[in-house]
Amino acid sequence: MKHFRGLFGRNPNHDYYILRHCEEKSDNDTDDAVGTGTPFMPMRFHWKLLLLTVFALTTIFGLYLSTKPSTIARSHHVSSVYMETQQTTQNFIHQEIHSNCQGSDCMPVIAKTKDDEYAAYFVPAKEKINPFYHTFLKDGRTICREAAHPFLLILVPTSPSHSKERNAIRSTWASVAKHNQWPFNRVPVRVKVVFILGRSHNDTLYSGVEHENRIFNDIIQGDFLDSYNNLALKILLGLRWTSLYCSDVSYILKADDDMFVNIPVLIDVINEYDKRLSHNGLILGNINSDAKVRRVGRWAVSKDAYPFPHFPPYAYGNSYVISANIVSRLFSRSEYMPYVPVEDAYITGILAKSVEAEHYNIPGFAYWLEHKPSPCDFVKNKKISATKVSPDYMYYIWDKMHTLDVTC
Repeated sequence: MKHFRGLFGRNPNHDYYILRHCEEKSDNDTDDAVGTGTPFMPMRFHWKLLLLTVFALTTIFGLYLSTKPSTIARSHHVSSVYMETQQTTQNFIHQEIHSNCQGSDCMPVIAKTKDDEYAAYFVPAKEKINPFYHTFLKDGRTICREAAHPFLLILVPTSPSHSKERNAIRSTWASVAKHNQWPFNRVPVRVKVVFILGRSHNDTLYSGVEHENRIFNDIIQGDFLDSYNNLALKILLGLRWTSLYCSDVSYILKADDDMFVNIPVLIDVINEYDKRLSHNGLILGNINSDAKVRRVGRWAVSKDAYPFPHFPPYAYGNSYVISANIVSRLFSRSEYMPYVPVEDAYITGILAKSVEAEHYNIPGFAYWLEHKPSPCDFVKNKKISATKVSPDYMYYIWDKMHTLDVTC
């Protein structure tokens, strides 16, 4: 064992010296060994040791060679799995987006962050996911023919039963559509007004709308049921009608039928912001920049339709202005995005963001929680629009605006 350890742990030159010494000693002592009958063991033990060493080295080397192919194979397997994973990842990232995906569903899962999902929502699908299949029961196609190139088109969503509201609007602030007159003033641009309705199952109401339209020729009616939940459909119908039958208009004012609007002041504001008009279009109004999405109640929106906690900035729906150069784009975009039944957030928020329209917050536009206005708000031009105005109060404000001795 001493020699075995020496072969692996001592100086090779020293081992060589010992071996040579053993050989010389073996030659000198051969006769003595034979004569005494005692064999000389060191030399015979030395060769057994060499054989044992060679056998051990051969065994170790054989084991190394036997394990090396498996190591190479294992390395090759790991490399193949890595390359396959890389290829799968690349294929997933660059996979073609399904044509019917909606909003954030268009984002590959591997690339999704909150910002990615939000940005992807406003990218339209490749095919229509919300086709507008409604038709006109009354199309009013001759309304804009009476005024070449109207500057302002007023869209008023209303209900079949609100004939008093429509008559009050026609007789007061929207009367400029007939003769361009305003109390102690003249409106220098052409203005048109249309009322947008759905259908009603009440035959009496239907007959009344028919008679009313024969007199005034200012009603557009869609084939959907007239209800609050279909308010957004009314505005989409109005946008479609505008692009079909009043495409040369410059601006659109959307106003509810309980509004009073100061048309001359509105025209001045529009003219001021018309200088900033770009291809992306503009929206003027009282801008809500941080509206939370409600999941229950009258304005409930499902997470399937809009999965985020806040709407993008939008104009309060009682009154706002849209530049006509984005009307057809807004309507078209609605067919490639999920439908959201909250009219103002949908039209002037979601769809407007999708076409990259610019919002401008204008002091003087109504806020839906405001109190009923006073006539002085319009005599002194303090307001552009006001809400919670009944038909009788519209006449009252209009009369006060024609009175020189009104006290404000």
